[in-house]
Order: sequence, then structure tokens, then C-alpha cells
Amino acid sequence: MNDHDLQGYPHREHSRRRESLGWPPATVWREIRDFNTYPNYIDGVTESVSEDERAGDEVGCIRRFVYRGDTIRQTLTGHSDTARWFSHAGCEPLQWPSSQPGRVGETVYENRIALAEGHDPDTTRIEWSVVTRTRRPADAAAWKRYFDEQIPRWIDDLRRYLDGIRARDAG
Repeated sequence: MNDHDLQGYPHREHSRRRESLGWPPATVWREIRDFNTYPNYIDGVTESVSEDERAGDEVGCIRRFVYRGDTIRQTLTGHSDTARWFSHAGCEPLQWPSSQPGRVGETVYENRIALAEGHDPDTTRIEWSVVTRTRRPADAAAWKRYFDEQIPRWIDDLRRYLDGIRARDAG
């Protein structure tokens, strides 16, 4: 969305989580760098497909996936192999998840995942953040609560996925 489109969504919130993972950054990056590998490491994501012929690390590519029954379309807005980060945004405003109680207005959002070396070369610091914009303040607060709860779950999903790879490689 351009700045003009965002004028209709004046209420901004930012959800962010930083954690350490017990794998080297190169290992974590290898598993998440392709935009369309989401179903590999996020529980509840199914049917992810690329809508265009672009590679999963090409800015502008679009993925469509189902998350807990809701279809979502996102575009890759930034990607850096060197710095190990990517960002993506919804192609359309995101509707309140059908799996959540209540009625909350839509949000436009951008999600960013960044990796860095942790306290030693065999650990990764992950920062996962979502910036949301809504039409009403109450909606902004509800989306912030939602993403404040979801981001740690998604990081735990990634951790379990990486544990599975480690167990498979050791077996």
C-alpha cells in the first residue's frame, strides 16, 4: 500500500519479539529464506502456493496460503541474504481471524523476520515483528494483542521444526 492508501488506517501498533534459537544463523536462514516455505515451520499453515512465476526470494512475489481456515495473500516486500532478513505485507487488508472471538476491524500490516548471530556462532537471535495499521484505536489494540500472542507461538513452531530437522539428521 502506498502512503495515500494508509491515510485511511491512521492507528498504528507494533508487536515485536526477540528470542534466541539454538542453531547457527545460516541453518535457520536456510530453512526460512524462501518466502513460500511457511507451511514447513508454522503450524496451522496449509496450501501455500506461489501465485506468480517469481522465486520465493524475489521481492514482489506473492504467496497465497491458508492459516487456520482463513486464506491470506502476501507479497514479499524486502529480502536480504547478506543481512538474513525478509519482510512481507498483506496484498489486501487482513480480516480478523475466524478462529478468534469478537468482531474487530481489518488491518493493513507488514511483517519482518530478521536473524543475527547470538552470543556464540551456534545460536541465532531472531526478531519477529508486525506493524499494523487500523481505522479505529480499539481495533489497533486488538490486533496488537493478537500479534503479541501469535509471534511467540510462531517462533516456538520454528523451534520445533528445527528440532525435527536435528532429530532426523541425528537418526
